[in-house]
Amino acid sequence: MAAAGVNYAISQIAAVDSEDAWVADGVSRDWQFKDSDMSISVTEESGRIDINSAQFGLLKGLFAAIGLDVAVQDELAGSIIDWRDSDNLHQQSGAEDADYRAAGIEYGAKDGQFDDVSELRLVKGLSREIFEKIRPAVTVDSRRKSVNRLYASPLVLAAMEGELFDDEGDVAAENTAPTLPTPGNNSPRRGFFGIYRIRCEVPLGDGGHFSVEAVVSADRASNTGFRFNRWNEGV
Repeated sequence: MAAAGVNYAISQIAAVDSEDAWVADGVSRDWQFKDSDMSISVTEESGRIDINSAQFGLLKGLFAAIGLDVAVQDELAGSIIDWRDSDNLHQQSGAEDADYRAAGIEYGAKDGQFDDVSELRLVKGLSREIFEKIRPAVTVDSRRKSVNRLYASPLVLAAMEGELFDDEGDVAAENTAPTLPTPGNNSPRRGFFGIYRIRCEVPLGDGGHFSVEAVVSADRASNTGFRFNRWNEGV
């Protein structure tokens, strides 16, 4: 059922000739398939911070946005870059192999790119609590050093400005949708052109729900016009 919802979302994004075509605005939409209700949302990956491409300042801004101390901001931003780069040279306050060993960690820096954002949990000093707060703001799929402000969430915008994200509730819960764009030239593009994260939630009979999150990108060389970059169930 969730797979049907993901594919339906793809068809709606691509339906450029329809007045009801979807844009990647992060808004949750209801859809019914075979008597089952579900909710679907679509966001553009260019509005997230790519942990494989982002420079030190933007990464530091992300940790500043969730209220971490300056020293911790420097440590985590440097450690992310040390994890992904191929050398053994320290970023400022970063972590290379010797630092992992000194901390009693049985592995060292990967010296290669992140395969998935969940890999951040392996970076020295990056706790589960911190990961859960930044998870909605990061990606490995945009391959951009910068962020497309049009699709950026309030948390990402705060990171770009180096400001504290002001939220009285749960940061992760409040940052799953980007700020809504204003009409005109600043509105999202219609049509299937970018890299999209599609989340589909299907309610279960026991009161719970099952969710799928897929990252899909345009691929003009394929018969379908798109390809799946990743597919995560039970997110």
